[in-house]
Amino acid sequence: MLHVDQARDCFAFVQIQAPDDDAARKIIEGESGFVFDLDKPPVFRAVLVKTPSTYLLLLNQHHVGADGWSRTQYRSQILKAYLALTRGEEPENIPTHPSYISWTMYTRRLLFDHGQREKQLAYWKDKLSDLPVLDLPLDHVRPMVLSSRGARIPVAISAELTRKFSSLMARANSNLFVGLLSLYMSLLHTWGGGEKFSIGVAMANRQHEGLDKLVGYMANEVAIVGDFSADPNFVDILSQIRKNVLEAMGNADVPFHEVCEEIKLERSSSRTSVFQAMFALQEAEWHSLDNISPKSGEDDVSFNLKQYNHNTSKFEVHLQLRHDGKGALEGDFHVATDLFTIATGERMVEAFVKLMQACVDEPELPVTL
Repeated sequence: MLHVDQARDCFAFVQIQAPDDDAARKIIEGESGFVFDLDKPPVFRAVLVKTPSTYLLLLNQHHVGADGWSRTQYRSQILKAYLALTRGEEPENIPTHPSYISWTMYTRRLLFDHGQREKQLAYWKDKLSDLPVLDLPLDHVRPMVLSSRGARIPVAISAELTRKFSSLMARANSNLFVGLLSLYMSLLHTWGGGEKFSIGVAMANRQHEGLDKLVGYMANEVAIVGDFSADPNFVDILSQIRKNVLEAMGNADVPFHEVCEEIKLERSSSRTSVFQAMFALQEAEWHSLDNISPKSGEDDVSFNLKQYNHNTSKFEVHLQLRHDGKGALEGDFHVATDLFTIATGERMVEAFVKLMQACVDEPELPVTL
């Protein structure tokens, strides 16, 4: 933890004047590629670009300072405060309890004073030791050092198919997250990824009261293992993944880097450790300002959220889905372009949607290659 004076140095605010919207966009795109250096501050950088007609605010952070959930919280707090000030009002006070310090101390007591660290490490060692890697067929020879170069392919699933798939999950005593994760693992298996492998998911770790509004890095990555060796159908996989997700949630307090150290994996610069694929199901609010923007005619202020594609991928494949607020699902499929072509990524997205329809139609058919 840092003293308040040191913490203040971790934040930077920059103002830039631009002659027009095109120039402002280029400035924002350039600033979004700012490279953080953890040996010196800042870890959070806000850039305000002014034009004669509008303002563009870029909020850029290193992941060490806050997780994705936090990004939604501080973005909301900043814009609500701005809106209040434009109305001549005092911004609402930001809740200070529980604090990030109190959460870290609670987690430390849980792990070290109540024996959870040893218990959870033992679980992950048993689950992940000698686990095969995801071995998808590649378009390019795997490089000695895998870069973060990537491409983002849009994903769209209709409201009707989403509703039918959600109904299937309800009948199977499961939920949409587990269902989509099971479907994603089934896709990677049928694509040639292997009979047994893991996919990474990020646990929010905000199950206690008050933590939903807290800003800080609280998420923890866990590995969900899928085993297709017994030629299961989709209902079988759904039951297996549901069990593994529940177990992972009960062992998600020990940090992921400690898990990696405990299972003593052989490190390689050509692939990520433990899992090579990632999955996330996000709330619509993460990608929208509808709950913050004033209603039409109420103010002379409006907010719009812009996403910039940095053409990167932290994993070989990474599926991010979210509710669109209208009953459908949308999202992005990231592929590492060191390994795959964009065309392959597009075919995988198309296959994912077709597999969802097939599972809705005949969920007890085997998930086969």
